Amino acid sequence: MLTKGIPLYLAIVLVLACGLCIGYFNSLLVNKLKFEAFIATLASMSIFRGFAYIICGGKAVFVTNKMFLKMGSGRILGIPIPVIIFIITFAIFTVVLSRTRFGRTVYMVGGNAVASRLAGIDGQKIRTKLYMMTSAFAALGGCILAARMSSGQPMASEGLEFDAVTSSVLGGVAMSGGVGTMGGALLGLLILQGFNNGLMMMNIPSFWQTVSRGILLIAALSFDFIRNRKRK
Repeated sequence: MLTKGIPLYLAIVLVLACGLCIGYFNSLLVNKLKFEAFIATLASMSIFRGFAYIICGGKAVFVTNKMFLKMGSGRILGIPIPVIIFIITFAIFTVVLSRTRFGRTVYMVGGNAVASRLAGIDGQKIRTKLYMMTSAFAALGGCILAARMSSGQPMASEGLEFDAVTSSVLGGVAMSGGVGTMGGALLGLLILQGFNNGLMMMNIPSFWQTVSRGILLIAALSFDFIRNRKRK
């Protein structure tokens, strides 16, 4: 959009709006068609990644807008702007999940959809809001990544979905829902990054690094399965 002359702030708003629409699409797959959440989002990821390739022609779209590039490389009081955005969003959602009624309903719907429905909670509405928020923040993350790379690259984030799952499970987030914290998810991310950096420092060949990450994902999912059985 920037290369087509659309003003920066309007372009960012439109990108976030696209994220909201994709989140709503995901919620329809889960709420109305009763798809499993993991399968629905993997399918939609493939669809919209394909659209990204089509729109870009499989090539990177280079950006020269200086204000936009500052979003990825600029600093405020010596702190990188992406770090500031992360700290703000992390703090907000930590409070939302732990201190608000909405946060409690999120845990209830994730933990036991039937019980929450009998308690008068509209689980579909909660899920719709969550899908739309997470997709909007994914779109914001895409903006930041494009700003850091000075270009929009449709294949830049391939494979990160598995890192997201692995780090979340390592941080105590239950795949079945209802369990997990922002702090735990951050800890899982740090563990995963430490694991990846350790493989690189040990000069493990890249193909074996891929194998190792797959084994780590299996171990994390196995731990999640065992924990859920004990919880039940």
